[in-house]
Amino acid sequence: MKELKLQELSDKEHIYSGVYMIIFPNNKRYIGISNNIRRRMNEHNVDFRNNLPIESAIQKYGKINNFILLEEIEAENRQLMREREKYWIAKYHSNNKEFGYNVSEGGDGAEIGSKNPQAKFTEEQIQQIYKDLKDCKETMTDIARKYNIDLSSLSYINNGKTYFHSSEIYPIRNGFQKIKKGIENHNSKFDEAILNKIFSLLKENNLTMKAIANEFNVAESAIHNINNGTTYIRENETYPLRKSKTGSKKLSESQVQLIIEQLRKESKKSMCKIAEDFNVSAKTISAINCGTIYKQKNENYPIRKKQ
Repeated sequence: MKELKLQELSDKEHIYSGVYMIIFPNNKRYIGISNNIRRRMNEHNVDFRNNLPIESAIQKYGKINNFILLEEIEAENRQLMREREKYWIAKYHSNNKEFGYNVSEGGDGAEIGSKNPQAKFTEEQIQQIYKDLKDCKETMTDIARKYNIDLSSLSYINNGKTYFHSSEIYPIRNGFQKIKKGIENHNSKFDEAILNKIFSLLKENNLTMKAIANEFNVAESAIHNINNGTTYIRENETYPLRKSKTGSKKLSESQVQLIIEQLRKESKKSMCKIAEDFNVSAKTISAINCGTIYKQKNENYPIRKKQ
């Protein structure tokens, strides 16, 4: 067991895999498993779509910088990871909301599944999505529209990052770039080497999309399409490759009232979804919920209680 600092880790030096633990300022814990813990920490810090307790904690206390490596386990030994995850969750009682932010006893290798009450899909719906992915009769975009989700959410399901089933082999759909326009298309603008460079630049997040477009002499929209998985999609990637950063903006009184109304509807819409609707950050919605900003005289805070 050892504490690691996220900013000091580099996948080029060593990829840590196994069981990890995050300890928050309120001393509550979250325990998880991953075959690339550094990447998983970065995902925790940017992905707030499922309205999970850990997501609310990160929004409240700030991004994860340090974590505890409870056990380092080889990435190939997924079954052992699951068993040890269950052991550590039980040891720290982190699936008890008084002590932690896990939503299950662990062992399934997933963040959340159809059995969780906060899940968007039932087990029957997930099985239908799996069938559609395996049939390869529809594009990923068409399937996403069919189930009213974005492409990145479908990519998570396809890769087993959400709604994980131990009986499935991930990714469910292999090589689905053949269904969409990709390097195999004779009209393709990019060869594999150039695409690899573009993917790397998008992930590094050092250059703007416009700068990347200029470097390869293409329209900025072409880079946006690659980033979102609209073109040149790869089955092992999670989209969008680069998360957009929603800037802060001043809200009108009428907008604030609409946000408060949405917050009062406990289970209707997640804070992240409300943030998307009003083009503000999830942190802004959380601050309104707590009365830190745009405080209303006759309102009881927090408006939406933590689950």
